[in-house]
Order: sequence, then structure tokens, then C-alpha cells
Amino acid sequence: MDRRSFIALTAVTGTSATLASCGNPEHQIIRFIPEEEHVPGVAEWKPSLCPLCQAGCGVLVRVMEGDAEVVRGQGVGQTGVIRMGLAKKLEGNPAHPISQGKLCARGQAAIQVTYHPDRLTHPLKRTGPRGSGQFQQIGWDDALAQVVAALDGLVGANNQRGLAFLKRPGRGQRDELVSQFLERFGAPAAVSFELFSDDVLRRANLMSFGHEQLPTFDLEHSRYVISFGADFLGTWNSPVAQSAAYGRMRQGRRGVRDTPRLSAMSVGD
Repeated sequence: MDRRSFIALTAVTGTSATLASCGNPEHQIIRFIPEEEHVPGVAEWKPSLCPLCQAGCGVLVRVMEGDAEVVRGQGVGQTGVIRMGLAKKLEGNPAHPISQGKLCARGQAAIQVTYHPDRLTHPLKRTGPRGSGQFQQIGWDDALAQVVAALDGLVGANNQRGLAFLKRPGRGQRDELVSQFLERFGAPAAVSFELFSDDVLRRANLMSFGHEQLPTFDLEHSRYVISFGADFLGTWNSPVAQSAAYGRMRQGRRGVRDTPRLSAMSVGD
């Protein structure tokens, strides 16, 4: 695989692959025309995963047939309309062990990754000083050519280790592809980042239980829950699974908490 193909592939797979989205329908990486026939007005539910946090909640995507405006022909920029399956709604998957049919507000809004009018739909090149927020829209061919030229410049200067690849945490096929590219190019491993970083939590779980992952708390079978600054019903760890388990704990069990009463205390930082 050459560098241009690699960059094009990661650009496509880096988007929210859980939703049917707009793009180049002739591209072989993503099928924009579903294999099965869609009946107008009849919805289908496709299983997938929510991409907005590391909890990995299972979702069902409501897909219906509709018209979508797409751009045909790489480098040509010809717009047109194609009949295709469009994602309309996201819901929790009852068969998924984490979401259990529930979905938080961020997950419900994840469909805007594909449809929000302010999303980025074309490459942007910085035209002003760093931090000025001045960008110019350029074509995909131009953007890929500039990236490939920069990579060739590193190779020519024998400075492959000067390449830094930033990505979100993940363990999917895209991450494996990135790892293989960086290794063959001679660059350092990718640097992961996330807005709500759980690195400390993963490290603590590794030191305590031998698994570098987000911990799972058995809230359902707890007698009392005391939280010190952890918004476990909001945005912390796996809020969907924790909210469902906390709700079952609050219902009471035979011989334990038969009369539901306030038992959770949250102390701010």
C-alpha cells in the first residue's frame, strides 16, 4: 500500500463508521448502496457501537431509504443525488451487555456526527498564524498531495522519526493499520489522546487487578454508593451501564433495601 492510499483509507475509516454517511458512493471502502432492498417508509435497525466515549455502548441504528446529496468522481467534485439507506435515529441495543437497551444524551446526539451542518466536509489548510483560526478549503487531491510531499521530505532528510501521529484511543482495524504504517515508515508509535482522559483510571485498574481497562463496578448489588467527585450517572466511566445498575439497586432486593431511600452521597472536589 502506498502512502496516498494509506492516507485516503485512514481518512475514510476515521469518520463515524457506525452510521451511513455522505461521501463518494463509488469508493470501494464503504458501500453506499445497501445489498438488501429498502422498502420506502419501512425502517430497518442495524446494530453498531456508539463512538462518542470509551464505554462502547451497543446501539441500534434506525435506517430508512431516502435521497442523499453526494459528490461523485474524486477530483471532479460533481454533486448529485443518490437513493440510499440513511440513518435516522439511534437507540440502545437491548441485547448489548453494556447499554442494555439504554443510551445517554451524548449517544442520542451521535447521529449529528454525520448530519450536523457545521461538521467538516472538506480538508482545511491553515492560511494565517498558528492559533488565528484562519483556514482555506482545499480539495482532497491537493490535501493528500501535500501530506505525501511532507512524508517524502522526512524520508529525504532521513528523519522518519520526526513524524508524530495523533489519534483517539482504540483497538480496531484502523488502529492496526496505523501501527503497521508507522512501523514500516520508521516513525514512533501513535500518540493517543482523549478529551475526557481515563488514563489514570486504566492505570489504577492495571495495578490493582492486572487489566488496563475501565473498571466495572457492581452497583446493582451494592448496599450504599458513596461518590467523591465521580459523576457516575453523567459522563464518568460508563454512565449508561452505571445508571441502569444504580436504578436496579434503588429498587431494593428481598431482605436488602426493601424500602428504597436515599443512599448515594456525592462530595465535590
